[in-house]
Amino acid sequence: MHWRSWDWLTIPKFMGGLGFRDMKIFNQVMPGRQCWRLLTEANSLCAKVLKGRYHPNCSFMDSGLTRSSSFTWRSLMHGKSLLDRGILWRVDNGEEIRITKDRWIPDAPCLPILPTVQMPDDLKVSSLMDHSSKKWNEELVRICFRPADAECILNIALSHNQVLDCVSWPLTKTGTYTVKSAYILAKSGEVHLKASATGKRESSDQLCNAKEWKRLWSIKAPPKMKIVLWRFAHNCLPTGQQLRLRNIPAYDLCCHSGRYESIEHAFLTCQYVAEV
Repeated sequence: MHWRSWDWLTIPKFMGGLGFRDMKIFNQVMPGRQCWRLLTEANSLCAKVLKGRYHPNCSFMDSGLTRSSSFTWRSLMHGKSLLDRGILWRVDNGEEIRITKDRWIPDAPCLPILPTVQMPDDLKVSSLMDHSSKKWNEELVRICFRPADAECILNIALSHNQVLDCVSWPLTKTGTYTVKSAYILAKSGEVHLKASATGKRESSDQLCNAKEWKRLWSIKAPPKMKIVLWRFAHNCLPTGQQLRLRNIPAYDLCCHSGRYESIEHAFLTCQYVAEV
């Protein structure tokens, strides 16, 4: 059945049946899919026409709104803002990747990477390479970044063929953008932002959080100990401090040291715990 023959009242029901209940987010996810095609199919006719019209002197990821932007281009820019949060660049020649704006280090949990020296926003990754040997400029990398970040960068293998950089979508197994994974990303970010606004101290960086939780659940330990770690991370173990906060009558001092029994004290700073 053609979309135009559908009653507009039935379309939201159909989308809800597919799991897309927030039409505002869906209207960002769908243009994001078109943005993914413009990135991965740069030689297509559509990509060439849009480049000639809106960003002739820069890449698609560097492009933005202009005074004469059409509805189509404004919709694409709306989708690109979601794409920016999820894509991971694969480094080859480094000519397309912005050092401080793009996510390009696989082992870096959060975006963006922070250099220890001031860098222009449009500086490319290729400036960190020694093009004569086709390797990283190790001395420069160690000067510009913290030791842990520098090691992550130096561990990225470079291609000797100097092919173009490419993008991947780490939220799927195939590395390809899907509407479902993008919808989950956008929805999760919205939930965390609402939680932060209500004072629950939730982070809006869902990618960072997901990676940290995967590390916790992959620890080699009995399941019940993983649950204790999860409750430790959420600060919901029944210590004296937490029982008091929940208006449960309890003795809130450590029975060994007589100090205020917080999670940090119960597991880390108590002298009795240190001896154990």
